[in-house]
This record gives sequence, structure tokens and C-alpha cells, in this order.
Amino acid sequence: MSLVESLRVLHEVRQEQHVVLSTMGPAREWMKLGTHPLDFIYAPSAMGEAPALGLGMALAQPQRHVIVLNGDGCMLMNLGCLVTITAVAP
Repeated sequence: MSLVESLRVLHEVRQEQHVVLSTMGPAREWMKLGTHPLDFIYAPSAMGEAPALGLGMALAQPQRHVIVLNGDGCMLMNLGCLVTITAVAP
């Protein structure tokens, strides 16, 4: 499934209370689908920062679901954040 196809599916099932955080390629494609007030389109040059920022949002807003749209290159830049996210289990 391509990035664009997967984002279309997510955009269709996204609920009103969901916070969507995106950077880089996913951010550009997400904006094309239409944005929502709870979308946080973090600068297209914030490579590697989305998971850690998403964790902070999830901890600060436990009543909301935070969806992080991250690319493969971005994930490779900050693999260590997955250990922290797993340990905290927001």
C-alpha cells in the first residue's frame, strides 16, 4: 500500500478527537487531503522529531489519541525514541 493510499484510509476513519502529527513527506500528502483543527503539521523539515513530539502530546493530553505520521527515513533518525514510547506506554 502506498503512502498516499494509506493516508487516504486513515483520513477517512480519523475521528473528531484524534490529534494527527505529521512531518516531511506524510505532512505534504496529509495537507492535500484536507486538514482539521487538531492536525499538527510540524515543519516539513523536522526530520526524526515526530515520535518524541507525539509522545509529549499523548502524555499532555491523555484523553486524546495521538496519531503520528512518520516516514522511514525519519524513523531511522530517531529509533531510540521507540524504547521510551514503549516504556511509557501512553
